[in-house]
Amino acid sequence: MTTGVFAMVFGAAVLHAAWNVLVKVNADRLVMIAVMMMSQVAVGMVVVPFVAFPTQESWPYIWASCVLNTAYCVFLINAYRYGGLSHVYPISRGCSPLVVAFISVAIVGETLTMQAGFSVVVIALGIMSLTVTHGAGGFREPKAMLYAVGTGVFITGYTVVDGLGARLAESAESYTFWSHLFNGIPITLVRCICEGGRFGSRCRNAGRSECSGA
Repeated sequence: MTTGVFAMVFGAAVLHAAWNVLVKVNADRLVMIAVMMMSQVAVGMVVVPFVAFPTQESWPYIWASCVLNTAYCVFLINAYRYGGLSHVYPISRGCSPLVVAFISVAIVGETLTMQAGFSVVVIALGIMSLTVTHGAGGFREPKAMLYAVGTGVFITGYTVVDGLGARLAESAESYTFWSHLFNGIPITLVRCICEGGRFGSRCRNAGRSECSGA
């Protein structure tokens, strides 16, 4: 792995952890996620005129990614409703590499060396072990564990789908930004319908929280 790739992966991990903290601490988690998703849509709107249009073969993956990301958000909201950050996050993030590796080898046809497979297992177990170090109190409510595992499953889903779709698109950048354009729409629409006129003020409050958290 090159230094540039490592830096991007590490940066993505930091941003993902920060996103989870913001979702957990915000009283209205759905609005917070909607604000974050609208930020993705805004980035997509700015960038897509300057990237290639995705190939026809990649569009089913873009739509599937949109569905999986929406389900991920719903499960994440409920996971933090019933469980703590120090329990939900390690489970949801720790189980996904194991399932991604399994699907990649068993279904997609990727090859994984013994050393690479062992590394994935060690890393995944290491992440999930953080739950044990904080005790089992965060999972007194069984729904917390179920939603945490479900969140990890949907992370796996969009990770695999995006990987396959990016290969079929004109370029990885094209696939990424066109996906950003659509991924945030379902959650935002649901919240707009539920909140009506109150949605704008709630978004402004959540946006200030997001900026202060960043």
